Amino acid sequence: MNSLRLLVENLVLIIVLAVFLEMLLPAGTMGRYVHLVVGLMIIVAVLQAVTGVLGRGLSVNLPFIDQAVPPDMDQALRAGRQLARQDQADALKGYREALERQIKALASLNGDLVVESVWVDVPGDRASPSFGSLEGVTVGVKVKPGIPGGRVAADMDGLRRELADFYNLKPETVSVDLEKGGP
Repeated sequence: MNSLRLLVENLVLIIVLAVFLEMLLPAGTMGRYVHLVVGLMIIVAVLQAVTGVLGRGLSVNLPFIDQAVPPDMDQALRAGRQLARQDQADALKGYREALERQIKALASLNGDLVVESVWVDVPGDRASPSFGSLEGVTVGVKVKPGIPGGRVAADMDGLRRELADFYNLKPETVSVDLEKGGP
């Protein structure tokens, strides 16, 4: 009884939709297509109700649904997952390298400091809520010869603040370290 009620509801909905479409569309050749689509929808609704009453779904006569998964499919899926992991790792590596080059170029704008190394903290764990976002930066610098020590500390602090502002990071997550060979 429930399937009959559902069939009647679906048919009423389809007919109301058909009438609404006929009122919206201009007279002419489009009317034939509306009738075709509505007829197909009615056929599907009736078939769905009949197969529901018989206790079978519409997939009863589809032989490819019952076939077992081929044995080599599992191997192909594993290879696909491995390839996806490798592609993700390569993309993350490329992202890190691009960020490091960008930070090195930005830090090199300071004339008193020579950038020796850049390290970025970008989480690579997909489960992490901060996956792929820049978490921190460490820049290793050397001082050009002849620069007074008092100015070096101010330049390093200015570079730290500049990088934090540019990348919208907390200042404590940006580190500028003086490497060996400095004053």
